[in-house]
Amino acid sequence: MSACLWLSVAAVLTGAARGDGLPLDRVPVAGQTGPSCGFFANVPAVTLATGVDIYPSRSFMRSVYGLRRGDFRYQRSFDKRMFFELFSIPYEVVELEHEPQRAAALKPTLRKLVSEVFDPGLAAGKVYSLRVVGVFGGPHNALLFGKSGDRYVVHDPYPGRIKKLTVDELIEFMMVRSTTKANRGKEVYVTHFLEADVSDRSHDGLIPITRFPAELKLGLTPGQRQSLVSVFRSAAGNPRPAKLADRVRHYPDLDFAVLDDSDDGTKLRNVIGGELEPDELAGVLHLAKFTMNTWHLKRRPLLAVVFMEGRPWVMVGYEPLEEGAKDRPTLVFDDGREIRGLPVSRALELIHADGACYGTIKVNWE
Repeated sequence: MSACLWLSVAAVLTGAARGDGLPLDRVPVAGQTGPSCGFFANVPAVTLATGVDIYPSRSFMRSVYGLRRGDFRYQRSFDKRMFFELFSIPYEVVELEHEPQRAAALKPTLRKLVSEVFDPGLAAGKVYSLRVVGVFGGPHNALLFGKSGDRYVVHDPYPGRIKKLTVDELIEFMMVRSTTKANRGKEVYVTHFLEADVSDRSHDGLIPITRFPAELKLGLTPGQRQSLVSVFRSAAGNPRPAKLADRVRHYPDLDFAVLDDSDDGTKLRNVIGGELEPDELAGVLHLAKFTMNTWHLKRRPLLAVVFMEGRPWVMVGYEPLEEGAKDRPTLVFDDGREIRGLPVSRALELIHADGACYGTIKVNWE
């Protein structure tokens, strides 16, 4: 990234408005288990975006983590892009492979990055998911989410604490050497980060996810249901698409949890593992319930969308699953035209059969 581009980015960020939100000293930590820093490092981004701390619910965390390759025991690393996709937090990826040089020669470049991108970005409510040097010397993940005076506030999931770093300490933290075969034996450093937008922090108060109600039903107004119809309407004369890339193009107002592995949007990939069985998709329903609650609390105007039998549906209700009544409908879905109740097992079967496609839709409050 050139200096002039840094300057242009800084100019844009400086003009953004930031709402009042959770004080930095009240943001809770999330200690990682196993090689899961790509997931746990970024948990405070969800806290800042929604005012909800998801870390206290281990069942929630495991079910969502397991959506990547069915890894419910934190045995493999997690792509941090997938984290932001699943939680519907907009982000941009930046990766810079620097020319071979000594660390001391690179520091002025990184100092310029901090002052011209990170500083105005943090002031505008951005956070930065950074690739950093771990305690054992290898690549690690941490979240830069604020400034306190002249110190940079960083969440480090291992061992699970908040650090307040000077600019020099932050730069040292970011001095990650390339591990690619092409750079073997060379002193090549890579700067990699995700810039995520959590600037809309108009909420107040911190709520643990464990305080969410056991039962919740959203009564969408006629206007809100009509907005679903407008977004979900199939193009005249065209069947609803089944392929992921076609589906993403067909519903441009939905924010799908997908990764784009190409420059032209032709290689979209579902962030949810295609090898998962229906009962391994519980994390999809947990995310939908989480999104329902944050909408109900007026933290974010988003509701979760799943696809069943080729149609997009919004989850608008859930209630506890009583022992011995697994076939009783406890989930409620709405597509604006029809309201449908389903048992958990049946919903998971239908979601699985339709490719485990997940996303969110903006539904304004009335």
